[in-house]
Amino acid sequence: MGELSAARLGTEVVGFVWIEVRELVLHVHGLVLRPEFRGRGLGARLLRALEEEFRGIVDELELGVHDANEGARALYLRCGFRDVERRPEIGFSIMRKRVEPDDMKEKER
Repeated sequence: MGELSAARLGTEVVGFVWIEVRELVLHVHGLVLRPEFRGRGLGARLLRALEEEFRGIVDELELGVHDANEGARALYLRCGFRDVERRPEIGFSIMRKRVEPDDMKEKER
């Protein structure tokens, strides 16, 4: 279920993103970058691109992250995601970010 897409930098495949729209929420099942492309801001660019693509279609982006994946957690926090559900017994968190409608984005400029 959902849609799996290759993430490209030029013609090179650098990773994959797996998404699914659930009513007014875009659920990111997975965002995976090849190790040699991590730490270059590409994850943040992919998340911004998803937000732009689905602006006006969904109200929020949602994803899950293992608490031990400190790099991913830090990325998601920098990108504006916040914990909405923590499951410390399994070391997992659900995070969400509000997607502002186009008219709100214009007011920020």
